[in-house]
Amino acid sequence: MDDKNLKLLSREEYEAWYGKDVSTTCHFCSPQRGLVLKEYIHWFWIINLSPYWGYHTMLIPKRHLLHMSDINELEWSEFRRIYDDVITRYREAHLKHPDGTDIVKYMIVVRARDYVLDHSNDIRRPDHLHVHFMPDKKGMFNPLINKDAHKIPVSEFFVKLVNKTEGYPTI
Repeated sequence: MDDKNLKLLSREEYEAWYGKDVSTTCHFCSPQRGLVLKEYIHWFWIINLSPYWGYHTMLIPKRHLLHMSDINELEWSEFRRIYDDVITRYREAHLKHPDGTDIVKYMIVVRARDYVLDHSNDIRRPDHLHVHFMPDKKGMFNPLINKDAHKIPVSEFFVKLVNKTEGYPTI
């Protein structure tokens, strides 16, 4: 895909394109110039090639990092400044949701993967750390929310996540 013919892809188009890519090139280590909104010293701010929502962007470290714990002090320091810059740019753009309401909330999501190969569809996924920036809206996650998540006992969080079997709070 060259910059001259660049267009955003649906999730289906993205998976078909990315699934066919057998190169070992990391697309985040050298993002397509046509997607780069701003280049910083240690980070790229890019348009998400296959956005989940309108105005979905990502921050990508220039170094090929796998985890947040791999970020060094210089990169963290710059990340904090970039966060403010990106949020300011979203606000000053006076963006609207498809229904015409103002975008006044934003969120970031950091993705970590246990496997590079997505076993649900046999597609290789990028292992390069990336931070999603996107507008947020009340109800936006309703189709994704597990309606029974609240039924997990608080004690199960302690037992499964911190291996603590006693002394946890009860509700």
